[in-house]
Parts: sequence; structure tokens; C-alpha cells
Amino acid sequence: MGNLTDSDNFFKSRILRLEKRTFFLKIVFFLLLYIGISLWHNSIRVTAPLWFVWSLTIIKFALYFSIFFISQQRSIVCGLNHNLGVIIFVFLIVLGRINDWEVLVIPLVIIIMLIISSFNKNISPNHIHLMEEIEKETKTNIKKENTYKDFELFSKGNEAYEKENFQEAIIFYTSYLRKYPNDGDAYSCRGNAKAKLEDYIGAIQDYNKAIEINPNDAKAYFDSGFTKYRLSDYIGAIQDYDKAIEINPNDAETYYNRGFAKYRLKDYRGAIQDYDKAIEINPNYADAYFDSGLAKYLLSDYRGAVQDWDKAIEINPIDAYAYYSRGLAKYFLSDERGAIQDYDKAIEINPKYAKAYYNRGFAKYRLKDYRGAIQDYNKAIEINPNDAEIYYSCGNAKYLLGDKNGACLDWNKAGEFGYSKAYDAIKKYCNE
Repeated sequence: MGNLTDSDNFFKSRILRLEKRTFFLKIVFFLLLYIGISLWHNSIRVTAPLWFVWSLTIIKFALYFSIFFISQQRSIVCGLNHNLGVIIFVFLIVLGRINDWEVLVIPLVIIIMLIISSFNKNISPNHIHLMEEIEKETKTNIKKENTYKDFELFSKGNEAYEKENFQEAIIFYTSYLRKYPNDGDAYSCRGNAKAKLEDYIGAIQDYNKAIEINPNDAKAYFDSGFTKYRLSDYIGAIQDYDKAIEINPNDAETYYNRGFAKYRLKDYRGAIQDYDKAIEINPNYADAYFDSGLAKYLLSDYRGAVQDWDKAIEINPIDAYAYYSRGLAKYFLSDERGAIQDYDKAIEINPKYAKAYYNRGFAKYRLKDYRGAIQDYNKAIEINPNDAEIYYSCGNAKYLLGDKNGACLDWNKAGEFGYSKAYDAIKKYCNE
């Protein structure tokens, strides 16, 4: 092995301590077993069955040889020549069997080996491969340290992005890419930062570079598609989403986004197919249910829209827009009371929801609850005082209640905001 670093020396010292401790525990364990079996053997060899005495004798000799074998193996690790070690320990084994010399030989061998082991600086062959792996890892770490400062640029870019310092993030990513121009992830990250700064063209260029480096980067295609969508390039967005789905056909969000791009192109049926696929992958995808409902609504499939919005509300029961939209669909199904209940819920969640007040008023108007309708129109006007259509509708309700002057005032207001139908009403009913 080559020169060891401080880290390597630390591991080597740990291994040496482990080997010394292991040798000590082994030798003491076998010594205690040997003493115990010997005492037992001596106490019963006259009275016990012959086969049992012979069994203990075999075990006793096995333990005796084990003590010397363990010591001989440790002596080789400590630097003793293998052949010489064998000769010495065979001699000691034989010597220990002369009369009762084992009482002297065994403790002497153990004491000497414990002393030699304590000063040993060599690692056993069983652990040399481990030190080689440590040295190899050390060399790898040195290489990593050489690139650490460069990687730190990338890391700082990520930190700046997380803190929404997007311009600073771009600077770090750019510095990193000067040294590592083939890192596709870095291009994608820089593209994300550019997109946050609404530099969509620059972002797409970076995503294209990331894809050039890694043609199977589904995330880069996804981000590119999302950015093209922001540029109203819906066809380009769909093409990128197609590619992302080809690489990763199990990402619900990609299907959902492709559906939204198709929705923008008024391909409502195609959008619904993608929303259905997103829901198949993620049955709790509330946004997919909601947008599927919108597409069905625009196809005049009001019942289908209500079913989708039922599911969206089940998943997210505090979505005011979902209640409002379901109310619209119910209105077109001539379920005015059901529509009013949904508008009530939307207003409960968002008391400033002007459109919900207006459409609730419209539903009440159809039910000939003109006073209730006027109350809702007035609330909608309070929230949104510049909506001409609300004034016009309020005028219609007042006229049907016989409040001609109030109606004309509202129609005049609607006319001031440019609502042409208001002038027709004024001409017909207010200039008599």
C-alpha cells in the first residue's frame, strides 16, 4: 500500500486495536475452556463411563492444540516466519505434554504472545484488502476534493435558487458550466432560474442543451414544454410533453399539462383524454378532475362536468371555484336551486367572490326571486363596481319589480361602462 493519510491511519489503528482485542478474547476463551475441561476430566475419569472420558480427552486435546494454533497464527501476523513459527509451536506443543509442563508452557506462550501482540503494527491478511479499499477510497476523495470548489459553485447556485435569488443562481450555474460544459442537470437548473425571471427563450435554450447532452431527460422535456406553454406556443409544448411521456409514461403531471395545452388549442376532447390518463395514474388529482370538468362544460356536457366537479370537491372540499363552476353547470341543467346551493358554498369559502354573487342572483332571477337577485347583484357591485353586466342584470330585476327609475339608473350605469344592450333597454323602457 502507498502512503496513508490521517484518515487511513485512523482506520488502520482501529483495525489493529480490533485484532489485538480479538486475539486476547480468543486466547482467554480457549484457555478457560481448557482449564474447565481439564478439571472436569480429572475429577470423573475414574468413575465416568469410558466413552465419556475419551470424549472429554478429545475435547481437551482439541482445546490444547487450539491455544497453540491461535498463538502461531498471531505470531505470523506479528512478523514471525511461517515455517519457523510452525517448528517453534510444534516443539512447544510436545514440550507441554511432558509430565505437567503444560502448566508452565501454556501461560508462558500466552504471556509472550500478548506482549508481542500489544506491540504489533502489522495488519492480518484478512484485513489487508480492507485497507486497500480505504486507500482506494482516499485517492477517490482526493480527486473529489480537487473538484469540490467547482461543485460548490453548483451548490451555491441551488442555494440561491431556493432563496429566489435567481439572477445570482444563474451566475453560479454559468461559472460551473464553464468548467463542466457537459453537465445536463446544470443546464436544466439554469433554465429553471431563467424561466423564473421570465427569460423563457433563454430557458428553452438551456433545456435544449440539457436534452442534447441527455436525450432521455424527461424532466428537461417537461420543463421545456411548460416554458413553451408560457410563451403561448401550445403546439411546441405538446411536442415536448409527448417526448417526456414517451420517456416516462407514468407521470400524471405531464399528462395534465399536455391536456391543458390542448385545452388552450380548444381541443377539448384531446384534453379530456389526457386528464383521464392523469387521473388513472393519480386518482386524487383534484386539478385534473376540475379541468376535465371545464373541458366537458365547454362541450356542453354539463352532466359530465358536474360529475368531474363532484370528484374535485370530494378531494378538495374548500375549492370555491369548483363549487362555483358546478353551480354554472347545474344552472344550465335547469337545476337553479342546486346551483344556488353551490354558489352559497363558494361564497362561504370566499366572501369576496363577485361572480358567485352575480350568478346566484341570476339563478334567483330565473326563479323569479327578483328581490333576492337584486341583493346579490348589489353585493357583486360592491365587490366589483366596474362590471357593466351586473348593473344591466340588476336593472332588469328592478324593472320586473316595477322600480322603473332604479332600473333606468342601473342601465345608464351599464351604458357608461360600454354595455351596448343597456342602451337598447334605456331606449325601450326609459324614454317613454
